[in-house]
Amino acid sequence: RVLVGREDVIRLFKGLQWRHGLPPMERFELVRINGAPGMVVYLEDGPETLALEAGEDGRICAIYAMRNPDKLTHIAEGRMGG
Repeated sequence: RVLVGREDVIRLFKGLQWRHGLPPMERFELVRINGAPGMVVYLEDGPETLALEAGEDGRICAIYAMRNPDKLTHIAEGRMGG
């Protein structure tokens, strides 16, 4: 099933939280990470980045998550350059 729009993405994350006991998401922002589409997800214990890699057909073929606080020091006040 193709996810289209903010509400689909929010439902996906809420479902993952419920099924896998993930920490609550306070908010998220759509950003560019190294030129690719991505998200910054703000959890109660800090931010996490999700970089989305598109395959040849344009669909997402991989998601890379980063939670290391030492590597996310450039994220301040919910803003990330890209």
